[in-house]
Amino acid sequence: PQCKALYQYEAREADELSINPGDIITIINFDDQGWWVGTFAGKKGMFPANYVEKI
Repeated sequence: PQCKALYQYEAREADELSINPGDIITIINFDDQGWWVGTFAGKKGMFPANYVEKI
């Protein structure tokens, strides 16, 4: 599954993923804590689920 970033998120930790509006992220894992794990541009990390929409 994939999602599209709606807002910018700047990674604060090494295991987080920086995203920008319009980025298409491949989702690896859905988390009920509000964070998903995905890959974009060869990087893998967590990002806030409320910053993206499923496509």
